[in-house]
Amino acid sequence: MIIADFVAGSKFTTIESIGRELTINTIRELVLRWRSLPLYGTGHALIVNEAHGLSKPVIEKFLDVLENLPDYVVVIFTTTNDGNDLFEEQLDSSPFASRCLSINLTSRGLCNVFANRAKEIAVNEGLDGKAD
Repeated sequence: MIIADFVAGSKFTTIESIGRELTINTIRELVLRWRSLPLYGTGHALIVNEAHGLSKPVIEKFLDVLENLPDYVVVIFTTTNDGNDLFEEQLDSSPFASRCLSINLTSRGLCNVFANRAKEIAVNEGLDGKAD
C-alpha cells in the first residue's frame, strides 16, 4: 500500500484484487484507464494479492502490459510463496520475472526491524502500551 500510495496518490486510483479473480478483460479495461492521468491522485496502482493464483492466460497478458507501463502506473504482485519461480508450474517464469523487481520482505529478517520502528514511533507519540 505504501508503494501504491506513492505512485497513485489516491485511494480512488488504487485497485486491489486477488490473482485468481483477474481476467484478461479486466486487464484490458485497466490498460485503457491507464492511458491517461487520473482526475484524482498522481497515477494508477494495481495490487495483485496472491499472485501465484494468476491463470496462464493472464500471466501471458501481463508480459505485454508490463513492458509498456507509463511512468505513472505501478503493478504490485504479492504472494506468500517463497522463491523466484513463482509461476514455474504454469510457464517459464523468467520473462515475467525480468519485468519485475522482487522485494522479499520475509526472507530479509525485516519483521524485527519494522516492529522496532513501530515501537519507537509509539514511544515518541506517547502511545507505548497505553490505552486511549
